[in-house]
Amino acid sequence: VWALCFRFECLQCLQVEPECRLLSLLLLWTAHLYDLFILGKDVQILDGGGYDWVVDGESKSTLSENTVYGFDISNHQANANVDGILAHDKTQFIIMRACTGSRRVDESLDKFLEKYKEIDKDIPIGFYADNYFVDRNDAIAEADYLIKTIEDRGFTPQNLALPIFCDWEGFSYEYNLKQGNRVTPAMLQNMVEGFCNRVIEKGYKVGIYTNYNYYVNMFTEDFFKSHPEYYIWYARPGYAKPDKDCYIWQYRSEAATEFGVPDTLDKDILLGDFIDNNWEICDKQYIVIKSNCEYFNSVDVYDTVGKLSI
Repeated sequence: VWALCFRFECLQCLQVEPECRLLSLLLLWTAHLYDLFILGKDVQILDGGGYDWVVDGESKSTLSENTVYGFDISNHQANANVDGILAHDKTQFIIMRACTGSRRVDESLDKFLEKYKEIDKDIPIGFYADNYFVDRNDAIAEADYLIKTIEDRGFTPQNLALPIFCDWEGFSYEYNLKQGNRVTPAMLQNMVEGFCNRVIEKGYKVGIYTNYNYYVNMFTEDFFKSHPEYYIWYARPGYAKPDKDCYIWQYRSEAATEFGVPDTLDKDILLGDFIDNNWEICDKQYIVIKSNCEYFNSVDVYDTVGKLSI
């Protein structure tokens, strides 16, 4: 119990009080070890990248042959084997960083998109921004910049299968501190609403990338309950399953060897459905709707998804 209580307190200190970070990290690791050796002694890592655990003698697993895998990439993967990532049969969606703030396009975005358009398969795609906004107007400006960035490259609400995501986290908080702006939960929620509502005004679906700390201590359950239109992309690596309801679960960050890719990547699992009129998941099979009543239905979730001409 003490380890679980400490976790809540030190998660708050980890972002809000820099001078407490060392102690907070030590306490977090203590709580994590408690989870691993006391609460989760029957948990083991699977070769496929997920987790297996036993409940009342019955084996459970987060991953299956029908799991919808994806990756998120940015300039941090500039030297990665992106061709191999995109071409792999189990890469079933991709999220690319479009920009940082309202002034800089991701340095590798155009290279990634060129490779994305060259491969002989359709992969549902979404975009995110690393956000640094310091007030609501700034948040709206960053949303506008992200939208302009992707629209200049041919994307519209009609051909995005995943939302546009806001990513405001630790680096954003540190940037605000340097500007003399100590962001409170109420301030963050107001700014993020500005970003998200602007994206919706432009006709796109929108989501929020968050980890456990920010979910609980900055956004809060009540915020997400009041905004069911915001898709949640939840970073909770190292756990058997996400402990919050989410649309996408970022479950690991490491070398993607199970996909034949040695480079370090953030790995994601889609827990919801693709969002626009061109892509759906139904009964664990892809359906691509392109025009009128014509459609292509793949026979297996790992098959290359086809495209019908309009």
